[in-house]
Amino acid sequence: MNKVVLSPDCTLKLLEEPTVYNIRTDELYTLDGEAFEFLKSSTSPADPGNVDRKFLDYCLEEGILIEGGSRNPWPVSGRIQKGPSLRYIEVLLTDRCNLRCRHCYLGLSGGELRTDSLYRAFTEFEDMGGLKVLLSGGEPMLHSRFREINSRLKTFSFRTVLLTNGFFIDDRTVRELNVHEVQVSMDGLEESHDFLRGRGAFRRAVDAIRTLKRAGMDVTVATMVHRRNRNDFPAMEDLLKELGVRGWSIDVPCVRDDADGVFLPCEEAAALLSYGFGPSGRCSSPGYACGSHLICLTSNGTFARCGFFCNEPVGTVEGGLERAWQNLHHRTLDELECRCPHLMECRGGCRYRASLFYGSLSAPDPVLCRAFGVEPPARYGNKKLQSTAPL
Repeated sequence: MNKVVLSPDCTLKLLEEPTVYNIRTDELYTLDGEAFEFLKSSTSPADPGNVDRKFLDYCLEEGILIEGGSRNPWPVSGRIQKGPSLRYIEVLLTDRCNLRCRHCYLGLSGGELRTDSLYRAFTEFEDMGGLKVLLSGGEPMLHSRFREINSRLKTFSFRTVLLTNGFFIDDRTVRELNVHEVQVSMDGLEESHDFLRGRGAFRRAVDAIRTLKRAGMDVTVATMVHRRNRNDFPAMEDLLKELGVRGWSIDVPCVRDDADGVFLPCEEAAALLSYGFGPSGRCSSPGYACGSHLICLTSNGTFARCGFFCNEPVGTVEGGLERAWQNLHHRTLDELECRCPHLMECRGGCRYRASLFYGSLSAPDPVLCRAFGVEPPARYGNKKLQSTAPL
């Protein structure tokens, strides 16, 4: 056999254990020491020698190794850790948005993340073995230096996902994008989606998906459950499969004010979480609650548990990403007040939603409880569970 080399789509990461990550396919493979050392030697063209043929064939089939080729461009990153590794970073590039969605929890400050702060965070994230960056907002494409940011993305060894409402996606823009995946928001069929986001938003979202698919881009869709779209899900599933999207994720909004009567009682909303398909996108380490591998970089340069916890920073860009990650408490399943047979599968659900309903980060998430057919507690401490999703 000719010499083999680690595919330029792949990079070696030291997380809780040695791994190889395929940036293009978003697949993570755990390695033993021997496999890791061989793949490490294969960052330059290497002779397969006495390597197990079954392992070699598997790596070639999965696109981890290729025959011939030049040196792999990515250095080994990260270091073996005892606690959960940082794998995903949600970046709120800007608070600016062209829409005023009824369920949005962000203010209208119009702030945006400084690019020097962004690139510093990206470099540290890469050094820590990070896998995936989620570019969010606001509408991230409204950042005043988005084209510059987009140009820099190709220099990093992580997967990048752009989260967008689709308004600024056209053929020229797609040709220039350096992201690996685009997630388009679609919150129902036309009437339902436009009720939440504004007239014409649905058609723009569908047009964006079609444009992205024509360009060969990985496309996923995110949907928020609300009163107007409760009957849309079967037809939406047909539409999204027809459009060829890679995955469909569904969630229940986390907001405190429902002045417009937008949201469903949580028992009705939970039933709709059974829809959706494709890869889940993020995972948690065994023994830890949801979000154990995630941190959020806000538009003002602070780090938080996720976008819902922007007002509870755990660090700043100036203080460093690694320090912020160490400051973040990674909640274990033993710390949760959840005692049901589905805990290992649901990981306790959303911690922010638990705090909304019950006022505690250790409480159950009643939406996920009902999604698994479990009746949530009527009370937690002194707080009574209400039936509607927001408080």
